[in-house]
Amino acid sequence: MSESTSLKSDARISSRCAAKWLVAAMIISVVGTLGSVFLSIGMGLKACPLCFYQRSFVMAALVVLALGRFLEPSRSGLICLLSVPLAWAGFGVAAFHEYLVLSRVLECPPGLFGIGTAPGQSLIVFLLLASNVSVG
Repeated sequence: MSESTSLKSDARISSRCAAKWLVAAMIISVVGTLGSVFLSIGMGLKACPLCFYQRSFVMAALVVLALGRFLEPSRSGLICLLSVPLAWAGFGVAAFHEYLVLSRVLECPPGLFGIGTAPGQSLIVFLLLASNVSVG
């Protein structure tokens, strides 16, 4: 009897932990989405195809995380698992984009608040997002 109670308690704890990772991933996705849209609309910059791919991946991850959180709140770990491919694919595109900037093949504008380049900031967002959904 006590072993069964212990297993249920462990499952609740891991579910709460996964829910925290899910919320953190959602916040990161919202920040990435808003930052990307602000660069285009707020600052009037034109996005290249690699920027559009990154934007698509972060928005798709946000949709998966948000819908999963509100439709199936008890399955946070599974929802994180569903967004893992989106986060890591976006990370791959962002890493390639930043490689092209560092090798001077592409010239990209500075990121928000003049900190680094826009692809560099995207790379950081995707690193944080991919690590959060991978752990969650």
